[in-house]
Amino acid sequence: MSFRRKSRELVVQTLYALEYESNDEYLQELDLLSKYEEKLLLIAEECRVDTKKKIYDFAKKLLQNLIPMLSEIDKIINQYSIGWTTDRIAKVDLCIMRLAIYEIVYYKTPAPVVINESLEISKKFCSETSTPFINAVLDAVYRADV
Repeated sequence: MSFRRKSRELVVQTLYALEYESNDEYLQELDLLSKYEEKLLLIAEECRVDTKKKIYDFAKKLLQNLIPMLSEIDKIINQYSIGWTTDRIAKVDLCIMRLAIYEIVYYKTPAPVVINESLEISKKFCSETSTPFINAVLDAVYRADV
């Protein structure tokens, strides 16, 4: 497994853990920015990831930049997940899509790479029906050239 995939898994796990934190609805991104480092550190320790290695650094960088964009990312997900909204999508699926859309739209990672990584991560953490759904949403975002 590449260090980037392991980093992405840490990001998804951290975003998922943050889903269950109580946050001020109007200050959600600021609340999450103040909490993500602690969650990431706990998850990294649990997964035996050295916090001085590039796996951890890449995950931290992604989270630092992704969290302030959550509102915009969720708008994109709502636009391209026809018939579904972010409040109805399974939390793990949502976390995977948030990371993927951040990487495609804002980080400019090549979409085919991001989509493939997302599908592999979904096979590890999600139900069987999640992978086709995630693929459809991410493919729609990619084809729309958001």
